[in-house]
Amino acid sequence: MYNQQGQYEKAVEIARQAMRLAPDRVNSYGSLAAYTLALQRFDETRQIIREAQARKLDTDVLHNALYALAFVGSDSAAMAEQQQWYAASPITKTRALRWHPTPRPTLVVWARRGADQAGGGLRHPD
Repeated sequence: MYNQQGQYEKAVEIARQAMRLAPDRVNSYGSLAAYTLALQRFDETRQIIREAQARKLDTDVLHNALYALAFVGSDSAAMAEQQQWYAASPITKTRALRWHPTPRPTLVVWARRGADQAGGGLRHPD
């Protein structure tokens, strides 16, 4: 709800609470990764994804975030890696790929929206 209003800091708070209550629930990690990406906290986004992977949690939302990080960082090899995951994933074969043959950097749009609301543009990670 907060993310739809552009209140990503509040959305991060709620997602973190959800993670504390149910640390093995993949949706909380995916949401938190998306919200931190929208806030352009790229290192934090990567850490959240690593935590989910350490728990053997996987979802297309985490891969969307990985794709968006690669896109923002102009890392074509990492983008290709995520495209390969999408092509092989049973998750996306039943859901995402029927609409989009390749992943779209949807979360990059969130990052841009967050930056615009903060008064800045999307910045390249240093």
